[in-house]
Amino acid sequence: MQFEASRQGTEYNRLRHGPLAVLGFRLVNLSAAMNAQQITDADAICRIAVDIDSNLNAWASRSLQSDRKFHEAEADAIERRNSFNGRRHVYNSVWGAQVWNNWRSLSIVTNRIVLDHVDKQSFDDDALKERMRFESISIIQRLSMDICTSTPSLSGSPRQYQ
Repeated sequence: MQFEASRQGTEYNRLRHGPLAVLGFRLVNLSAAMNAQQITDADAICRIAVDIDSNLNAWASRSLQSDRKFHEAEADAIERRNSFNGRRHVYNSVWGAQVWNNWRSLSIVTNRIVLDHVDKQSFDDDALKERMRFESISIIQRLSMDICTSTPSLSGSPRQYQ
């Protein structure tokens, strides 16, 4: 964790985006270091969380250009009762829906970390802190709704409630 917080570690992580699992491990490492109080500086925590979020967004951008892309559609009359706000996501596979929900979950946790530490940062730019809060809350709300919108795509998967 000390390497990641260092200037060299920050630059290294900025240059590589990595697979989703690697980004998940980075988030787990950050959470573990915070829980063990190995890292307590709000500036460093936010810097790492924002970097992870940036890498998660890069992963999403690349994935939307690949076979993992999906689109949102209006649910038809039959699907409407199982949809969220009359909308549904259309994925290439159940696996694709699960991967995207993993990405959404990682992004939600990352933005929650930013939200929890933004006011503890040492800089005095209240407008920037407010923008960071607003962006994190907006992202958490949007991705939470996306998870709900994706649930019809998980019907029939082993995760379906019987």
